[in-house]
Amino acid sequence: MGMSDAQVAQHAAATGAVVVTKDDDYRSFGVDAGPIQVLWIRLGNVSNRVLLKRLGEVWIDASASLEAGEDIVMVSPRD
Repeated sequence: MGMSDAQVAQHAAATGAVVVTKDDDYRSFGVDAGPIQVLWIRLGNVSNRVLLKRLGEVWIDASASLEAGEDIVMVSPRD
């Protein structure tokens, strides 16, 4: 059995974990749980190979942004 979005947000807030999601309702994740960080994947319906390739391309910048305290870091297709 999986966790609800609220449970995921509560766990992330309690442990300092980053929520990784493709859902655009991420804005409501931290409302009751407290502040959370979100890595928002905006790649559409892509294969795991494409997803991992794109994450590899942006990982250094994305992780640096999260380490710097950014609340939301978006991973989108190349411009």
